[in-house]
Amino acid sequence: MEENVTRGLFNLDSLNEAAKGRVVAIDYYLLKENKLNDIYLQEDIDLLKENIEEFQLSQPIIVRKNADNSYTILSGHRRYKACKKIFAENKSLFFFDKEYINQIPCIVDNKQYKSEDDEFLAIVSSNAARVLSAEERKKIYLKLKEIYDRKCAAGERPKGKEREVISSWMGVTDRTVQNYKKELKQDFVQKQNDTAKIIKRFTGIEKCFTFIEIEQYDEEDIENIKQAAIPAINAVMSRLNIDTSEL
Repeated sequence: MEENVTRGLFNLDSLNEAAKGRVVAIDYYLLKENKLNDIYLQEDIDLLKENIEEFQLSQPIIVRKNADNSYTILSGHRRYKACKKIFAENKSLFFFDKEYINQIPCIVDNKQYKSEDDEFLAIVSSNAARVLSAEERKKIYLKLKEIYDRKCAAGERPKGKEREVISSWMGVTDRTVQNYKKELKQDFVQKQNDTAKIIKRFTGIEKCFTFIEIEQYDEEDIENIKQAAIPAINAVMSRLNIDTSEL
């Protein structure tokens, strides 16, 4: 059953587990957010909170137990944050018509992951039915491409073509992965074009400074020109995520 649990929350697995009594109530303060989940946007928490208050919690949170008896969230970070907001207002929540006070219904996944890469794959799998933003799609695809390359380098090459493997990890079609790659290629070309324009502008600025007759300016004037130019250049570099501290 462990594999089914990590396969996805938006199927009947978690509800079947609840019906079998395998959902456990865990104090919310024992739950820890997973740094590997940072790749997903955490939006509309207040809206989700209102939804839980009105219609009950529809899905338990998937967690793994740590050595210190705390639990790390594998899937359900938004639900966790929404539940915390409910408890902060001294309210309780309901799941399957059962009331939970300062506790969240959870399924404990006891599967042992060999690496962070494998745990990340489980997180991606459990979010397979989630509607992703363009930003999330790109980040996840690139992360999975890195994992695929690392597995190949370590002699653990997954069966199938790269596109097929990544599409199976994401729970999407090959065509969808192709579209992700196309979007990234378009972004890359756009960045190249933008960079070329910026370089052209800086080249023009350099030419302007070349024609300045230095002898017409005293040291104070030159320093003023320098101090006026540096912030503008730094601002552009900052937008390009270029470190100017050593320039």
